[in-house]
Amino acid sequence: MKRLRILTLVALSLAALIYFLKEDQKEQSTLAYSDVIPDEWLENNGEILTPEEDRRMADQTYLTFPEWYLVFAPTEQAQFMKKQTSTNFAFSEQVDQFYAGYDIISERIDGKFPYNEEYNTMIEIIGTSTAVEYKAKSWYETVIGRMTNYGALTEEDQFYQRYMERYSSSLHDKAWYEFDYANELKSLWTETDFFGWNMPRKLERKYLLTSEFILKMLYAKIIKKGSQSMYGEISTTTVVLVDKITEGIVHKKDFELLKKYDDGKALLRVPRYTAFTKTATKFAKQNINFIEIAGNKSAILISVLAGQNALFDQENTRRLFAQKLSTDKDRQRIVLVTPIAKLAQFLRDAEKNDLTV
Repeated sequence: MKRLRILTLVALSLAALIYFLKEDQKEQSTLAYSDVIPDEWLENNGEILTPEEDRRMADQTYLTFPEWYLVFAPTEQAQFMKKQTSTNFAFSEQVDQFYAGYDIISERIDGKFPYNEEYNTMIEIIGTSTAVEYKAKSWYETVIGRMTNYGALTEEDQFYQRYMERYSSSLHDKAWYEFDYANELKSLWTETDFFGWNMPRKLERKYLLTSEFILKMLYAKIIKKGSQSMYGEISTTTVVLVDKITEGIVHKKDFELLKKYDDGKALLRVPRYTAFTKTATKFAKQNINFIEIAGNKSAILISVLAGQNALFDQENTRRLFAQKLSTDKDRQRIVLVTPIAKLAQFLRDAEKNDLTV
């Protein structure tokens, strides 16, 4: 028994040493570009036709990137876990990318818009909670998880991957605190056997996932109550002004025609969040161009997955930064801006330029 304790202590010490060495030797995963956003791209000149109640601050196209990063981060984790366990995933790298992207964006819009204290505070809150979670996972997986991580994936590893897929999918149209963690906890214990190959790993994964679900159930209740008291019910639609409308679009149940002008322009209510990308792409392919989005005519921020040698329209786009992906060494995430008037053209060109918006 004494030897077992000594071996356990030595193993934990070595694992902790590996963790700190890995933290010190991490490669830079975010590259800032030197492109400068022209001042005129950030201006909102001319008459705005979007109703007052449907307008949003222009800086939110930039400040929502950290939020969207946390939507796609679990997607990246789920893809990674199809072939490897979460023990090998670089959680700390995602924390670094979150803050690096936020810092670069904040620097680029500093002084261009009034400081949005409410939104920046919200980003700091979600950033801090995510950093605590991901750093804790990184430490745990390196120090504890590594000791049980050998051989084929256990049922619990496979369950973790399916859970991350369900979780990441839900984030595209719901807040993270709306996810049903209680059901995941129940499924963990009903869908996986208690006994089986690699018992140490099975028990350790059950402990890890059970702890995660219980903690998130409690934290979600707190954040949900606070969010609803501060922001109320958040609209799932937005209003856009387009240069023309075609018959095929008007009758789609997903879109509401608010007003059509004599010169052909049309004011439409369309879905927000992930669905907006699909709607905007559909418009672009029908040669419909955007004039206003949520009352803004200035530049809009876009993130794409692209090859290492991807080409961009130097006149109508400005790249802010690029981030490497944990799941694909041949592609990277590139964050850029383009004037809203040029958005449709960018979306039309994206597919032929092998860009995933």
